[in-house]
Amino acid sequence: MSRRQALTLGVLFLLTSGCSEQAATPTRTQASNGATPDNPDRYTVRGVVTELPDGGPLAEFRVQHEPIANFRNSSGEVVGMNAMVMPFPIAEGVSLDALEVGTKVELDFEVTWGDIPYQVTSLRTIDQDAVLDLTGVVERRDQDQSE
Repeated sequence: MSRRQALTLGVLFLLTSGCSEQAATPTRTQASNGATPDNPDRYTVRGVVTELPDGGPLAEFRVQHEPIANFRNSSGEVVGMNAMVMPFPIAEGVSLDALEVGTKVELDFEVTWGDIPYQVTSLRTIDQDAVLDLTGVVERRDQDQSE
């Protein structure tokens, strides 16, 4: 076999070996890509209640919260989150009874990027004289509400 033929066979081998079974590309539901329903990301943040559900069809629990420096996107990359006003779905068993608009709170929430992408898992009031970092707050609305 000539040197040229050997080189050609080597290149063909390398090219075809790349076509064999490969590891699946991770998807959002795999733990290597960040949060999942079985392995949620957990965050604690302070903020001010800006809206409480009143029983109406569009009622929401909304909080103007401080920045979250270590927030991870759905790919698992740390991207941070600015201070903003956003709706928070409430997990079963979390009570809003002691709250009113303007109450300062600290809340724990989990992010799964699943059917319910995130939700508050615990909530407590904090010292109402606490100074919060709400610099650069933006209003976040879900896409279906902004159109």
